[in-house]
Amino acid sequence: MSGACPRDASPLQPVGKRLSCTSCQGVFVTQDDLLELVRTMAPDMHGEVKTPFFDRSSKEAALKCPVCSQDMKAVRLGSMPVDHCFHGVWFDGQELQRSLQSLGEAYGERETLRDHTGSMGGHNPFMPQQWTGEESLGQMLKRVVGSIFGRDQGRK
Repeated sequence: MSGACPRDASPLQPVGKRLSCTSCQGVFVTQDDLLELVRTMAPDMHGEVKTPFFDRSSKEAALKCPVCSQDMKAVRLGSMPVDHCFHGVWFDGQELQRSLQSLGEAYGERETLRDHTGSMGGHNPFMPQQWTGEESLGQMLKRVVGSIFGRDQGRK
C-alpha cells in the first residue's frame, strides 16, 4: 500500500498499517485498522462493528484513493467529514484523533452510567487499567489516543 496524498499529492509515508502525509498531516486508514481502533476506544462494542458512513454532499472535487487512484466517496463518519473507498478511509489533519477521542468519551459516559446503575456490578474491566482517577477523563483519552498514534497527547 503506497501512493500520493489525496489533498496535496505529497508522497505518503507508511506508519504501521496506515499511510500518513507529513505535509498536510492527513492519514489513510484501512477499514480493518479503523474497526480495530474503534474497538480499542469503545471496547463495549461487541460482535460485528460496522463503520457507519452517511452520505454527504461536497462541492470539492472527489479525492483520489492513494491505493487505486479511483475517486473516493465523500461521506460522514458520525459528524466527521471523511472520504472513503473499499481500500480505506482518508482523514484530514487531526480528524482521526478527534473521532477516536469522541468514541472514547462516549464509551466513558456509558461506563459511568453502567457503574451508577450497577449493570456491571461496580466492576469496570477497562477503566482501572487505563484511568486511575488522578487525571481527568479527557486527559486519559488524550493519552490513550496519543499512544495509538505513537506520541504523548497528555502533556503540553
